[in-house]
Amino acid sequence: SRVTQALAHAPSLLDQMSKHKLLQILASPGEAPIHIMNALFQKQRIWYWEVQDGKTFRKRRTQAMVSTALRMNVAQGPHAGYLMQLFGNKKPLLDDLPEFMNKLFPLVRTTEGDQMYVPVTAYMCHLPKVHNDLQILMALVDCPNKEVFHCAGVSAIVFWAWNKVRGMSRFCMCLAVVELINFMIINVFLDETVEEHTKLADGPIVLINGIVSAAIWLVALVIEAMQFLGYWSNNLKWRYCGSPANWLDLLVLIFTGYFIVVFLTPGMQLSSEDGLFPTSLGVLLFLKWFRMLVYLQQFEAIAVHTLPITSTMWDVGPFFGVMAVYLFASVNLFYALRNDYGLEECFMLIYRLVVLSDFDLAELEHKTKEPTSTPYFHVVRIMLVGVSFLIGVTMMNLFVAILCVAYDDAARKAQLAFMESRASFVLDAQAIRRGFRRVRLWCRWNHSEGGEEMGEAEKPETPFEAVGIDTPQTLTTPTTPTSPTTPRYAWSEDTGNDIGQSIKTLTLTATDIMQSDPSNCTFLWYVQPTSSKR
Repeated sequence: SRVTQALAHAPSLLDQMSKHKLLQILASPGEAPIHIMNALFQKQRIWYWEVQDGKTFRKRRTQAMVSTALRMNVAQGPHAGYLMQLFGNKKPLLDDLPEFMNKLFPLVRTTEGDQMYVPVTAYMCHLPKVHNDLQILMALVDCPNKEVFHCAGVSAIVFWAWNKVRGMSRFCMCLAVVELINFMIINVFLDETVEEHTKLADGPIVLINGIVSAAIWLVALVIEAMQFLGYWSNNLKWRYCGSPANWLDLLVLIFTGYFIVVFLTPGMQLSSEDGLFPTSLGVLLFLKWFRMLVYLQQFEAIAVHTLPITSTMWDVGPFFGVMAVYLFASVNLFYALRNDYGLEECFMLIYRLVVLSDFDLAELEHKTKEPTSTPYFHVVRIMLVGVSFLIGVTMMNLFVAILCVAYDDAARKAQLAFMESRASFVLDAQAIRRGFRRVRLWCRWNHSEGGEEMGEAEKPETPFEAVGIDTPQTLTTPTTPTSPTTPRYAWSEDTGNDIGQSIKTLTLTATDIMQSDPSNCTFLWYVQPTSSKR
């Protein structure tokens, strides 16, 4: 931890840091991940020359229009050392550098939300391609210290990655909303209490809704399959299977498929006298509402309020386990009295007693005649006093206290949870894109006459290299060239479109880029108001 803190005062050492070393630090516990992310982004002063009317003027921007929501501007540019070289040689900004300056220091208001014109400070990441490397983003999501998402540099990385996949995430959200609305309309048409709806249910409009539902379901099925393929093809099935959101999507897909098959079969839903069809529709709508809530967490204004609630429900899970023990113990106590109540009836009576404080002594005693008392007259009253106080009063008040403490803690970390959630959205969207890319590659492989050569040229050396996810061995042992002819670094610009970069980029440093092509715009910059804390 102290070593990473000291790196903040040694920019030359940061220029020699590789992705491999960063991944090792992010996987370590303690404060080291926070210190390294703060150290990587160094404060910079940008001086440059600008030609106006044939004259050369020295310029430095210290003010800019900044988003009021994000409180930073993010751009991709060259190393600060290259800008210093241009300034020292009295050369104006060349090629794409003026555009880089205008993106980082916009002087006019843009259409992207509310903005403020304030004094700003610029920061540059000394590790190249960190913003395009989804392997690093995955390491941030899996970092043991979640406080790392409070770092301004991490926010810039997530914001940059999110802008690349925002369209895909928005499409999935709109698909879920349209599907939910369509099923709500179907639910209204199946209302047997309204005669007009019953007539419509026998018409073509219901068939149209069913076909629309089937089309949307097929699109959602393809997207889910591509997401699984994207993870599976890179040996990351554990990440897909370990996500509760993915299990929710699978459950919704299964229920939706069953419903569509039944709904489009003439008379099948009306012949379900056992209530299976209406029950499945109700459960399906219930799950779709929850899934829509998950998708709405893409918006910060919604996520900072909903994420603390869902996080609190997860945090009180151990309490529910203890509560279940007390509840089932009380149910077995009451069931053992042989009072002509079945197990299900005993459970509902005790649940009403301990959770809802709703009870009737005569009902608990199962008294059928007045004023004769049953053999369990005293037993029921003693049980009522003990169970109602132990569970109904003590446990319920403890539950409220635990909820308050857990929610207060979650509300303070709402912004952190939002950044982590957005990073997870990015990983899922990139997995979908990777799945589609894998299918296109297979199709080209099968239909191209030179498929073998093309395949060997594009085929990744390992299942991890295609997506940039290292094996456990590569996370502990740096990659070295296999032969003198093997290129040490992968400079392909499209590697950022995958879930990560090639294993060959593990040892890439800023020094390597400065020695080969200093004008290469592979470094992440951001500016934020000067008064802001990192």
